[in-house]
Amino acid sequence: MHVSLCCAPGFQPSGLSTAIVEFMLLMAAEPRFVAALAAERDFEAAVLVACRDRVAAGQLGEHEHASRLEALIEQVLAVSGLRDYVKL
Repeated sequence: MHVSLCCAPGFQPSGLSTAIVEFMLLMAAEPRFVAALAAERDFEAAVLVACRDRVAAGQLGEHEHASRLEALIEQVLAVSGLRDYVKL
């Protein structure tokens, strides 16, 4: 029997998303993490931008997370050389 996580009792998608954001922000202090994101072929800044926007709108995490996500996005784009090609 397959049970979807979204239907599991007690599962809170926003709680999981917040935990992922907090973990990413902790890892962002490590230059190797930023370099790994920048080197990832499938990295899409739009995903982090959407996450930042949800945080800024008060829908996810703490408000301070938005500015920290912005800094992470900027770092990754700078390291990857894509800063001039991605509009935030």
